[in-house]
Amino acid sequence: MKHTICFIDDAIPVSQYGDFFNDTDIINESVIQFLIKQETAQWRDPIIHQLCNTLIKDKANWSISAFVNPTFYINYTLETVYAPDVVIYDWDYPGLQDATENTLLHILNSTPALIFVFSESENIEYIKSVLSAEKFIPFMNRLEVVDKNAKDSVDYILSQIQAKESANFAFAYGGQIIRKSNQIINKILSDISQLSTESFIAAIGKEENNRYISTTNDFIDVIIPRYKNALNSVPGNDGDTIAIEKSRDIDIDEIKKIWSYKMYEKNSSVAVSMGDIVKSNDDNYYLVISSDCHMQDFWKKNGGNIALVPLERLISGQKNEQVYYLAEDRTITSLTNYKKAMTVLPAVPVQNDLVDFVVLPKGITTIKLMRPNENKKVLTYADFTGFSKVTSVSDPFKSPLFYFIMNNISDMGCPDFPDKLKKNLTDLVKSAK
Repeated sequence: MKHTICFIDDAIPVSQYGDFFNDTDIINESVIQFLIKQETAQWRDPIIHQLCNTLIKDKANWSISAFVNPTFYINYTLETVYAPDVVIYDWDYPGLQDATENTLLHILNSTPALIFVFSESENIEYIKSVLSAEKFIPFMNRLEVVDKNAKDSVDYILSQIQAKESANFAFAYGGQIIRKSNQIINKILSDISQLSTESFIAAIGKEENNRYISTTNDFIDVIIPRYKNALNSVPGNDGDTIAIEKSRDIDIDEIKKIWSYKMYEKNSSVAVSMGDIVKSNDDNYYLVISSDCHMQDFWKKNGGNIALVPLERLISGQKNEQVYYLAEDRTITSLTNYKKAMTVLPAVPVQNDLVDFVVLPKGITTIKLMRPNENKKVLTYADFTGFSKVTSVSDPFKSPLFYFIMNNISDMGCPDFPDKLKKNLTDLVKSAK
């Protein structure tokens, strides 16, 4: 698989040819090739020269580019879609220690790229101590410090990239997904471009005071279903099975981290929404179940009442007769597999922990909120006094969860069969196995 690799290193001598190239912009592959061929080009770092020369000769497997300063990289990525698979990151910028560290963290947070911090041997132990800080720990599986002066450092980096290709999911598949995503979004926008702005806003928004009004969320609602369907139908995304040889038993905490990422989203919206998990000032947790439609004109449509379902921590070894009774003889397979009055929300991200909660629909409660003096419509957390947002349940989990909750609250029920008939029917079903 062909990979894109980006150098962030001031040793690339592009500034010597300032009349031809802008050293504050991206240095593309043709410029790097030009610099390698120029006998007058003064490469201050022979290791970087060797690595660039090795990669540029292998065009079938590598596409390279560079920046001479971390700030130039940041500026470029803010304006352009650019996501290299690998970053060779020079640490040594005199007087820019804080900027170097912060930029590295920014790159780790904004891209799935493998990062090789390249530095002189006298700085290696210091850099390792900096990168041992808590903020870098989540990225250690794709972050490595390499000594420029070590023997075979170039071969070592290339071998590590190959090794990590199968070990790091985002590295192995991220570039392919990014490229397909760009193709899909461009195709969707191309289709939409056939409509006038007025027609499009009129179709997805509402008419008010002789104007058509919509929000960015209305636009997203149009994009997302088509994006998902298109991503599934892109050539090459044919649903092939990904099989990985089992080398160890995966720790439950790692499994929960993945499912926490799938199930919850801490968005930046200040509006209270259905599916928000909230915490009261007295350390109790709740799930907001008032509908989003009513939230848009909360005091008029809800009379200031917000509906909440209590959540109770599920702690290993802690006795809870209600939870035990409701869960008795049940296997938890999904959010909605229970036919009794509870379910479990696993791995809710609460500060730095992942907490399992029992959802108790029968304990539904409402809280009356005072209307603010100003003429507000949408309920925000500024007016939801005594509560703070923890996270939000995301789809495809939110919709079935609320269907389950509402059925628990309002289910009609039906008379039970007598015991003998229960047993007879149960035995008949079991005999069909």
